[in-house]
Amino acid sequence: MPHAAAADMHGCRMPYAAAAAACAPAEHATPAAARGPTRAPPAPVLQQIVLGVAQITRYARFFDTAISFDLGFLSFLPITSLNNRAYRAISANRLPILLSTTYHEPMEPTLCHTSALEYWRSVRIGQRSFRAIEDTRPLLDEPPRKGSLAEPGPWWLERPLHVLVPHNSVRRASNEAVSHVEGGTLPPRSTLDSMNGFRVCSPELCFVQMATLWNLPKLIELGFELCGAYDLSDNSYRTCAPLTSVEKLTAYANSLDKTHGKRKAIKALRYVANGSASSRETILTMLLTLPYRMGGYGLKQPLLNHRIDLGRRERRIAGKNYLVCDLYWPEAKLDVEYDGGNHEDPEQMLKDSMRRDALVSMGITVLTVTKWQLENGGSMNAIAHTVAEHTGKRLRYVDPDFTRANRQLRRDLLGF
Repeated sequence: MPHAAAADMHGCRMPYAAAAAACAPAEHATPAAARGPTRAPPAPVLQQIVLGVAQITRYARFFDTAISFDLGFLSFLPITSLNNRAYRAISANRLPILLSTTYHEPMEPTLCHTSALEYWRSVRIGQRSFRAIEDTRPLLDEPPRKGSLAEPGPWWLERPLHVLVPHNSVRRASNEAVSHVEGGTLPPRSTLDSMNGFRVCSPELCFVQMATLWNLPKLIELGFELCGAYDLSDNSYRTCAPLTSVEKLTAYANSLDKTHGKRKAIKALRYVANGSASSRETILTMLLTLPYRMGGYGLKQPLLNHRIDLGRRERRIAGKNYLVCDLYWPEAKLDVEYDGGNHEDPEQMLKDSMRRDALVSMGITVLTVTKWQLENGGSMNAIAHTVAEHTGKRLRYVDPDFTRANRQLRRDLLGF
């Protein structure tokens, strides 16, 4: 689950996963038509369920964690079963609830393409757990019902949702969903059960799917993001764990049969590196390392956010046991730092000076690239030549073809 908050049910502390499991319908339940109307549980139990879910929601908001609930199990709830306190909990937390007399288990949708990517971006911060699905094919034999896409589940994702279906004959037109056909056999664990009323394609499968929609530079940038340690879901930088790695993405793409997007994904992964800490570090790396024909300077790929353990003297200088280099070329002992912060903060200026002195003491050259330099084509050209000189590479691009490609790459990455 995205968050391990606990719900107070009948006076005891019950983990959310256990509470959800206790309330959720059985995976292979008998169809409603065969077993007749479902009897609603006693009113006090229903009230505790609703209040427990509301409490979990409050915890999630306190910890700034993306969370969703599959409240389909409340669809049999008679309106007379809730007291005023339970109604206030629903209203305060805006919990969707369907009031009817019987419950019908919907076919859970499998999110793909842009919906899967939006989902993964939204849950990068905080705890999350999933149940891996070994064989995806049986899940695609029946497409999700229209009603299931409008019910609780990935309610925060933009509509229409993009979902997988097995073949063209079961595609359904809907304002809530766009169907994508996946007719081949997918490798094990290609989809994950979010345990919130829907399934989602893995980051590895999502990357291949996005290869069918995006150009090569944007796909490479996405690879850096998925393998990096930064989150952009709220338009600000927050540290988080990588969703995958270059090695996992490459192994998955190579394991696919003739899948649309496979070749382009494999090509993009040649230029992706693990460990980027921000989107601007990603852009800086791409500008320096992509081949001439794509608008980059063709330099060797650096290590991103590489740890340098300091000696005794350097520890005294820096006041730390180790330092982290943004872009590091070990053979050249060259560290290129992206600095997009406040240059007038005296405390930060002192820390930067101590850091630089410690690295210089170890024989490491430090170059700094500012936000203005990154966004200025002429300044970036000068920086690329400096890095090339330190790494022993001679730049041999040919104009005007290179300049045109470089300008296009900058438009793709920077937007201007």
